[in-house]
Amino acid sequence: MLVLFDVDNTLLNTDLMVARLRAQMADTVGDAYASRFWEIYEEIREAGDSVNVPETLERFSLECPDLPAVNRVSEIIYGFEFSGCLFEGAIEAIEHAWDLGGAAILSDGDQLWQRHKIIASGLDAAVRGHVMVQKHKELEIERVRSRFAASHYVMVDDKLRLLAAVKQKLGPALTTVHVCQGKYSALPNGEPAGLQIDSIGDFVRLDAAGLLQAV
Repeated sequence: MLVLFDVDNTLLNTDLMVARLRAQMADTVGDAYASRFWEIYEEIREAGDSVNVPETLERFSLECPDLPAVNRVSEIIYGFEFSGCLFEGAIEAIEHAWDLGGAAILSDGDQLWQRHKIIASGLDAAVRGHVMVQKHKELEIERVRSRFAASHYVMVDDKLRLLAAVKQKLGPALTTVHVCQGKYSALPNGEPAGLQIDSIGDFVRLDAAGLLQAV
């Protein structure tokens, strides 16, 4: 059994991370530059249905006439301290997955910032380097199966839409676990998951038998 963990709003409190980054930018480069950076961030996220921080920094650098401000924004992003940004019980959930058979991260996002987050937050070490980052992970399931071969998969995510999309492809080889935390977890845009937990910390209460029965 292999457990595939999402990152944003599943293991990592992304809302808290963004709030801290916003505050640091405003304090360092001023409200005007900080606000424009996050406007570009949202424009790119909405256009591509995915966060892309390198592209956001690129567009911001082309617009901003203040090169030192651009450099400071980049330093804030890539120098961010992730201490306290993992949800309570996140590491314990990964450790439990290893007891069940194996753990890996399957995350949406860009290849630079997303991988940086996973490493800097300590998640890469927790899953022993078993990380895949794709722009739209639900479209890359065959690549996932090729890299992480297993007789049964468990997918842990805060988005019902993604859980349902992957379930359609893997069928009885997948148990879906919906984590009801973060701003996206309440969106009614997917079939009910096999199991539902209130927080990632509750994953440690699930055993192999229960996960296999909830297909």
